Amino acid sequence: MKRFLLVIFLFLFAAPTFAAQSGLNPAGAAFVKAVNAADVEGIVALYRDDATSYPPDAMMDKGKDAIRKSWTNLFAQYTAKLELKDGYYEDHGNVSIAWGSFTMTLTPKAGGEPMTIDGRYTDASIKEKGKWLYIVDHASVPMPPPPAAK
Repeated sequence: MKRFLLVIFLFLFAAPTFAAQSGLNPAGAAFVKAVNAADVEGIVALYRDDATSYPPDAMMDKGKDAIRKSWTNLFAQYTAKLELKDGYYEDHGNVSIAWGSFTMTLTPKAGGEPMTIDGRYTDASIKEKGKWLYIVDHASVPMPPPPAAK
């Protein structure tokens, strides 16, 4: 009986768990840092060569060249401040899945009022050669509510 209880104890408390953790995974933390520094190459370095990005302002960016072009175009026009909120992630071996919400404030370099975008994100990254790289990331902005009926 003691052996049985020991096995149950070890199973319940020593086995790895896959519960969601709050906060940012390593790829998310590096992404925020690179965006806030307007570091295009730092952002691109977080993606696998064949990664897919679904930015809120386009259908899809496939591969590092397209991802680089998208961020280069954004930073040519705006200064960005990104904050990831209500973030969660789960690690499953060498794969990490993350989700949450974000606020991005874009200030036009040509002058004018800053624009604040509130949205949500989901991404998956894989650990290759000791580094976390995005396989896919998806940021979206909810549609505005329909106009009130008259």
